[in-house]
Amino acid sequence: MTTWQQWGAGIVAIAALTQGVGFSQAQVAGCPRAEEVDSFQTRNFQVYICRGQDSRLFYRGVDKQTRASINLPVQIGDTAYVATNGTVVYRVNNRVLEVYDGRRLLLREAVIGR
Repeated sequence: MTTWQQWGAGIVAIAALTQGVGFSQAQVAGCPRAEEVDSFQTRNFQVYICRGQDSRLFYRGVDKQTRASINLPVQIGDTAYVATNGTVVYRVNNRVLEVYDGRRLLLREAVIGR
């Protein structure tokens, strides 16, 4: 059993807590007070790429079960959007959402919708 399977769907909240970045209970889907640029859906998560009022992009990951969310600055990489929270890296593209702690893969889920 992999680490992310043991942790279940709460990986976003766990990563946020372990890295000291606040997370919140999402009350609104999408990008509250921001423009939705892109979105990705996996079995357990909804990921939004949002443009804030300052025109900067950010990653918003929402746990479908707990509704916990995390917002992080995001970069546009060669093949994916990449958000970093300390040593934890979130990568999402049209095919897959991956979460790494350093080189260790914590989560990999196929994108099933946009």
